[in-house]
Amino acid sequence: MGTDQPPAHQHGLVWRAAPFPNSPRPWLPAVLTLATAALVIAGSLGPWLYVEEGPDWDITTRSVPGAGTDGVFSLFFATIAAVAVLITLVWPRLWGLAWVAVVAMILCSMVGLFDWVIFDPMDLATQPGRRASLIQVEWGLKVVTFAAPIGVLCAWWLARRLMHGDY
Repeated sequence: MGTDQPPAHQHGLVWRAAPFPNSPRPWLPAVLTLATAALVIAGSLGPWLYVEEGPDWDITTRSVPGAGTDGVFSLFFATIAAVAVLITLVWPRLWGLAWVAVVAMILCSMVGLFDWVIFDPMDLATQPGRRASLIQVEWGLKVVTFAAPIGVLCAWWLARRLMHGDY
């Protein structure tokens, strides 16, 4: 026919590009989400605060584990996120569960952020009748606070890929 248009345009059809091209590594967002959920679980079980407290003549030290405070919530939400991702890997048509993982990782982020920044660590760590002289944030709370937002992004990436059938 001699036109520069593809055959679809000759017949009134319009070609549309897929919003996400198929990736050579479709498993990457799922693996990253599972890794960050595992980090949040480990951080939830690890120490959150190191406390030295008491009067000057009787200073005691203790480590406050995450599982003894709000770490139980981040542990629960990270487990929900990991299970949701594993289910979507087996059954990609259940892509709605990937959004459950996004919400669960958002909740993990909130737990870490609230415990580290918003709440007063003095109120969380001191025992009644004793004065805290030193409170330090330990590695468990740091891991939860930094890994969970990365997990949110990875879970969102996974949910978008699943919605567009990139698996």
